Amino acid sequence: PRAGGRDKVHVVANGVDVESFRPQAPDDARRHRLGLAGKELVLYAGTFQRYEGSDLLVRAIGEIVQQSPQAHRVIVGGSAGLAGGSGPMTPEEQELRAAATEAGVLDHVTFTGRIPHGEVKDLYALADIISYPRRLTLTTGLTTPLKPLEGMAMAKAVVVSDVPPMKELVEDGSTGLLFRAGDHLVLAQKCLRSEERRVGK
Repeated sequence: PRAGGRDKVHVVANGVDVESFRPQAPDDARRHRLGLAGKELVLYAGTFQRYEGSDLLVRAIGEIVQQSPQAHRVIVGGSAGLAGGSGPMTPEEQELRAAATEAGVLDHVTFTGRIPHGEVKDLYALADIISYPRRLTLTTGLTTPLKPLEGMAMAKAVVVSDVPPMKELVEDGSTGLLFRAGDHLVLAQKCLRSEERRVGK
């Protein structure tokens, strides 16, 4: 009613700039600078709110490397302190690093710290799999993220949790893989399955 008529209301679906996010060759020099040569990369780029499930990523990598020793988790975002530089870490970052230490997987996780948004696509290009493991909360049950669409636009394998908005973006087994929200063991299984499909095993 406040709009004054249906003809004045337009629904604009979520989307990304496919001219900016499109398939591109990985930058081997960047890969070497980050110490990622020869590794199979499962990447997350985003914030570290607990509902994003970032701790599930580091717990899952411990399961993945048992079957795929070259697997490596890359977590993009956060502070310089998280990436080993100077400055304090946020409580969420401290929790994430503690989860990696507790799981014994620090050698299999790279924290890049915050990078310019324009460089995110260059890190996507290095990835074999892009994963977004959101937990189910009131917020995640209503909010559709854009990051999985960026990965899909770059023709990357995508593994996401089965919260309702993610299911709007990803058709399980077709445009990506879904896993049960909150379950890092199933997340690990789906990442391994995605890798097998990627290399045609």
